[in-house]
Amino acid sequence: MSENISYTIEEREGIKIVNLTSNVHVGTASQLSDLVNRLSQKNNVILNLREVELLTTSGLNILVTVSMEARKNGHRVVLLGIKDDMLRLIDQLDLYEYFIFVDSIEEGLMKLRFFT
Repeated sequence: MSENISYTIEEREGIKIVNLTSNVHVGTASQLSDLVNRLSQKNNVILNLREVELLTTSGLNILVTVSMEARKNGHRVVLLGIKDDMLRLIDQLDLYEYFIFVDSIEEGLMKLRFFT
């Protein structure tokens, strides 16, 4: 069953910042994928996960997929504010190579200048 994702978008220095307030799981995966893929066709994206309480393996798979799609378009998806349990899941699945992690928007902007 599909659910609607809840988010806001802002822009700084040409970077799209998606402030996500929905959980990331199989029910929200398609909408999140469509949103981030659309944005990352033309811009780098900082995906703010501070308000996300649940990230399932299905949700994590979507994050890997949108990160790979962004790279194909010459852009990056940066993860901001990821919680410790989510990091443990990424570590257990050995998925660090797909992500750039940051603790602030400013750090994300700086890393995007370096990585792109």
